[in-house]
Amino acid sequence: MELLEKEQHYNSLQEEVEDQRKVIRKLKTKLKAANNELKDIHQENAEKNEELLDTVREQAKELDFFNQMIAFLMTED
Repeated sequence: MELLEKEQHYNSLQEEVEDQRKVIRKLKTKLKAANNELKDIHQENAEKNEELLDTVREQAKELDFFNQMIAFLMTED
């Protein structure tokens, strides 16, 4: 946060206001970029979660099928 930490001596209040406005604009830009990055990360996580759920569903179906096959083969004796 070097934007906020620098110590300045201003010749007028108007000069200080203008400098603070520049700082605010830069911080708003950084905040917007960080929010966009966060939104992208949330979207990626949602997609990965959906892929994992699909895999779990598929494996559950396979497990059910194999359990049915085992049950069928064991009753044939």
